[in-house]
Amino acid sequence: PLDIAPPLFAKRYAPFYENVLQKELDSKVQLDALRGRSAVVRTGFSKELQLCGEEAISKGLAETEKQYPRLSGKGEKALQAGLVSLDPVSGLIRAWVGGRDYGENQYDHVVQAKRPVGSTIKPFIYITAIDPDLNSYRAATPRSILPDEPITVKLPNGSRWTPSNADRKFRGPVTLRYALEHSLNLPPIHVTRRVGIDAVQRTLKRFQVHPSPPKVLALALGALETDLLSLTAGYGAIANGGRYTPPKLFERIEDPRGDILFEPRYQELQVADPGAAFIISDILRGVVARGTGKLAQTDPPLKFAAGKTGTSQDARDAWFVGFTERLVTGVWVGFDDNRPVRLGGGSAAAPIWRRYMECSAPYIDQEVPIPPRNVVRVALDGATGDLYSENCPENNKVYELFLRGTEPVRACALHGGVISSEKSVTREADGRPRREPYEKNRKNFFERLFGL
Repeated sequence: PLDIAPPLFAKRYAPFYENVLQKELDSKVQLDALRGRSAVVRTGFSKELQLCGEEAISKGLAETEKQYPRLSGKGEKALQAGLVSLDPVSGLIRAWVGGRDYGENQYDHVVQAKRPVGSTIKPFIYITAIDPDLNSYRAATPRSILPDEPITVKLPNGSRWTPSNADRKFRGPVTLRYALEHSLNLPPIHVTRRVGIDAVQRTLKRFQVHPSPPKVLALALGALETDLLSLTAGYGAIANGGRYTPPKLFERIEDPRGDILFEPRYQELQVADPGAAFIISDILRGVVARGTGKLAQTDPPLKFAAGKTGTSQDARDAWFVGFTERLVTGVWVGFDDNRPVRLGGGSAAAPIWRRYMECSAPYIDQEVPIPPRNVVRVALDGATGDLYSENCPENNKVYELFLRGTEPVRACALHGGVISSEKSVTREADGRPRREPYEKNRKNFFERLFGL
């Protein structure tokens, strides 16, 4: 048999990971060729991050149950969670917590559980609209105006679907940035209808979130079941400048002298424009800073943190997937019998992610991503969405990121004056909600949606 030396740890600190690693070795490695030989399996796995993950789930679930006693249970009725963490550049797994207690439940919630993803799908909807290569229309921008208004959709079976926001409120016209930061439900439906469900399906396939997404409009709100690892790896492609790197359980197998005995081959793919991925990452940074993911904020703050909450229908699944430049981590919380948790991803999963990142911070590299060359940062008048001019009030000034060539070119229609020459990519975009564009200059929906 293959003699892996040294062992991962003296104790089984990561039983879920060890199980999937052993299956991977059995399926990919020709054991007969290595029979009787000592070998070392090189991985990216981190004992420190693994312990952080286990502690985050244990304490996070205990705290949730203390706050909401109705969620307490034992055995098969226990509230469950999964956490997986990987390097988005190399794809190497850093931590893997398949469940709350391996001794009580060996079901792996990282890869075995296929659950509806809820609003964690929304970044893939919006990158489809922003990246001109992912749709057949002109690119949208973070400042594109989308309708957050009631809508009724007639379904193929004749019934009617009337979606709403989680708070049952409608905000009227909002920017794409605001819609994603606050996880509004109506704007992504309008975007999906505009770019086409086919385009969204292709994006989800490209990011390998799901091999065959259903062709239904509800896909815009996460009517898609997948596993935590696939979803987290999809976010890894966003964090990695639109480049998808498959998750890797191990890097290579060596003999005791360091000679490579086996090295698996993985195909990396550029699945989205680097600039579009950077812009989505920046909006997801706003999710944590001021949106639905505020409970993911760490103390002390990370240099860069972005992520997205997700809640499935009837709040049966709570998700949070977040990332720094070199670590993407997904968290799922729910019941194995599919009972409603009645908590959103922002309140059930994001705090676990926060605990994990606070514990992991000393062991990870923290850098702020550098904007690609095709991303520009522009000063705008927040009241009109036009270029900021010398006559615009200072408190109207906001900054936004655009793919080069999609930025506004018109001087402020409300205040006039000479356009400010300030244009840079070094400072953070400001996504705070401002007054909507001046009514007299408002364009029709499709012009506003795609910046025409």
